[in-house]
Amino acid sequence: MIKVLIVDDHEMVRLWLATYIGVQPDLEVV
Repeated sequence: MIKVLIVDDHEMVRLWLATYIGVQPDLEVV
């Protein structure tokens, strides 16, 4: 499993990326 850390100053971008990455079976948002 690949862990992904999202850092951005726009909350909407973080939420969108976390949602998109979260549905991928081999990726985990930390």
